[in-house]
Amino acid sequence: MKAPLLGFIVCAITLVNCSIDYNEAEKFLEKYEGFKIPKLSPNEIQKHPSLQPSFIKALKKMQKYAGIPITGKLDDLTMETMRKPRCGNPDGENEDHENDNKEKRYAVASKWYKTHLTYYIKGSTYTYDLDNKKVEEAVAQAFKYWSDVSALTFERRYSSYNVDIIMYFAKKSHGDSNPFDGPGGVLAHAYFPTNGDVHFDDDEAYTLRSYAGTNLLQIATHEIGHSLGLQHSSIKSAVMAPYYYGYSPNFALQPDDINGIRSLYGSNRPTTPVYTSSTTKTVKSTVKTPVNSYPDPCSLTSIDTFFESKNGFFYVFKGEYYWKLNRYADLQSKIPTKISDGFPGLPNDIDAAFMWFSKSTYFFKGDLYWRFRDGVMQSGFPRRIGKDGFRGVPNNLDSAFVYKGNNVIYFTKGNLYYRYENFRVKDNYPKQFDRIWEGLPAGVDAALAYVNEYNYFFKGSQYYRFNPSTFSVDKGYPKSIAQWWFRCYDSVQDAPSDVRVAEDSDSTERETENDREPINLVENKSLSEIDEEGLLSNAATLKISIIMATSLVVFKLLF
Repeated sequence: MKAPLLGFIVCAITLVNCSIDYNEAEKFLEKYEGFKIPKLSPNEIQKHPSLQPSFIKALKKMQKYAGIPITGKLDDLTMETMRKPRCGNPDGENEDHENDNKEKRYAVASKWYKTHLTYYIKGSTYTYDLDNKKVEEAVAQAFKYWSDVSALTFERRYSSYNVDIIMYFAKKSHGDSNPFDGPGGVLAHAYFPTNGDVHFDDDEAYTLRSYAGTNLLQIATHEIGHSLGLQHSSIKSAVMAPYYYGYSPNFALQPDDINGIRSLYGSNRPTTPVYTSSTTKTVKSTVKTPVNSYPDPCSLTSIDTFFESKNGFFYVFKGEYYWKLNRYADLQSKIPTKISDGFPGLPNDIDAAFMWFSKSTYFFKGDLYWRFRDGVMQSGFPRRIGKDGFRGVPNNLDSAFVYKGNNVIYFTKGNLYYRYENFRVKDNYPKQFDRIWEGLPAGVDAALAYVNEYNYFFKGSQYYRFNPSTFSVDKGYPKSIAQWWFRCYDSVQDAPSDVRVAEDSDSTERETENDREPINLVENKSLSEIDEEGLLSNAATLKISIIMATSLVVFKLLF
């Protein structure tokens, strides 16, 4: 009963319209405008959000992006606007709500470091509202709006491998941290470069050239703007404005949209005359944008580390750069990001990294280690390995990983490995790596615990898949890192038939039962050694018990 009483008292004190829902407004401002909802008690009435500078500031920001009078008051018009359908991306960061430069209202977030981008529309049936051909035509037209006014070009692909922008329709929770909310409300959302994926809420009724439903062309054009690096515009008529006001027969990019995209990629490519001695004609050639010098993942001869982060993405580090992959092992972009940009405070040339059970990520280099959470380095770091933490772990590591068979942390250095439990290296360690971990080379460069319950080990330009059920490397390994993780092929036909991940599977590659070696739990190893290590998975241990029990029964029957 505290909330209604509080609302009644606030209404009485401030003479506000009690039909306005402050709780709804708070949640809206928290989601889109960066407002933090305060925790209140009945004795903190004077701290009600409607009376707080932070609430007023967020409300003014919302009013600016909605193109309505910037009053800082939660009036009927503001409340009504909050309930309009809109894009699910938060609004921009410009806080000067009353003195904005009227000539520039667009905002930019990030950009692609290339001008030719590829896209893929995922699914055999995109949405039941429109047939596939109409969806494809609408999406192609949406991309064309942007290429017509900038140096960008776009190419549709028919497979998701090595694609810059993946688009699909989904309902409610759909694999990211931003679930849809059913009909109305959020219509779609998109990610900035160099992810760029676009998700449409399939609970909406998508239409084309109709005042009924939600116009797919307009929504797609807006979301692609985000994929290219544009944030929301505070000009109400701009395509990049956050709210959807219905079908527009004369839909087109506005000057603010054009200025924004050109600020990132320039205008249409200029041409310069080129003269030849064999003809008197002037031949025009396109002036190409210089290509930035970045390492090509398809040419890497080794990697530094490979790890999962709390956000569900996987990161490959090499030197001063990193690449990001999603849980389906789809490389988000072949253009890398500098470690200093994505992980501020972290040095280059990292030795090893892994994600702790607390969802913190630990990085190791030389005699120091760092702890990151949600992409932010925690205070008090770096610290000294073995002295301030990770007792017994050596300096200058090769790899660190959580083993899928027993959920224990292991470190490797050369041909030695260390088992880390209860905040220290276990007694009787280190041990010889190649004595227990059958089929793996000494001195691995990196190790990874992946979502499909396998561990992966990387050495040079190759990798090994280690099976906890058999406690050995699977048949057919090692394989090429470039081909299987970075999708380095000249064409789809050149790719192995099982290179893509099944959409309903967590595995990195498809395989048949014939691709696996027969299970041999004790091949070239002492069973007591393996049990002592605790390295076999529970399933494998159960199989051993069954085999031993069956053997004992057979022995008694025969003798």
